[in-house]
Amino acid sequence: MGVGMVAIEAATVAAGGASVEEGAGTARDAISRCQCFLFLDTLEYLEKGGRIGKARALLGTLLRVRPLITLKDGEVQPMGKERTRQKAIDRLVRTAREFSPLDRMAVLYSTSRGDAEAIADSLADLMADGPAPMVVQFGPVLGTYVGPNSLGIQLLRSGGGA
Repeated sequence: MGVGMVAIEAATVAAGGASVEEGAGTARDAISRCQCFLFLDTLEYLEKGGRIGKARALLGTLLRVRPLITLKDGEVQPMGKERTRQKAIDRLVRTAREFSPLDRMAVLYSTSRGDAEAIADSLADLMADGPAPMVVQFGPVLGTYVGPNSLGIQLLRSGGGA
């Protein structure tokens, strides 16, 4: 979704008659303003995909940990962990509010569209004259690793202009 938001920003200025250089500058600016945060309801699928070891997955399952992660410079970074699903959702919402105002936002889900729609509705006030938050299902590759009931938010902070 981050790539999608960058493409939408560049396409918007291109449709307005911007040059290729201006479109590229808008895309670079949008990249610097994008943030992605998500939580996993289980570590089982990261373990099955070989991203974490069996011991770490077992420990996380026993402790009922919901890891929160972010993507920085193309790398997955830990953001924290919560013990319940609701606390993880609350943390995503707080994080989005910390990054406001926003030009664009997408709430991502693997299997729980209703939760994603509720999050999007609760954060609609953060949009700085932009479109309503999108609700988008994780793609198949990412969905393989995050597993069912995972949620995320993709944010494009305000401050555009190439």
